Amino acid sequence: MNPKNYITVQLNKEILATVIAVFDKMIDDPEAIDSSMYDLTEWNQFLALTEKFKTLLKDSDNPVVIPMTFVEWATYSSYSSHAFDLGDDLTPEEEAIMAEANNEIYKKLRTGSGES
Repeated sequence: MNPKNYITVQLNKEILATVIAVFDKMIDDPEAIDSSMYDLTEWNQFLALTEKFKTLLKDSDNPVVIPMTFVEWATYSSYSSHAFDLGDDLTPEEEAIMAEANNEIYKKLRTGSGES
């Protein structure tokens, strides 16, 4: 069964590459994430979403069109908010780009222009 897309967003390749790099840092050092928080989705969903992003980045033109199911969006949302737990491992540029990516995705949700 193919779950219905919840939202489709477009991100510049450079932004998506940075999101992937930050997610890879989190994967490489999962202890950096405050896992005591209740909002984290399953780790395997995070790994699968990161792999999906890598495939889309490799196989797509600019901007990258990213369809997400509700579970994928929830996974992105929960882990992207914990990217800032990386502290000094997160560069100021990565921090700014993560905020920009989040703003783009949340703007898409606020405008009600997700999947119909």
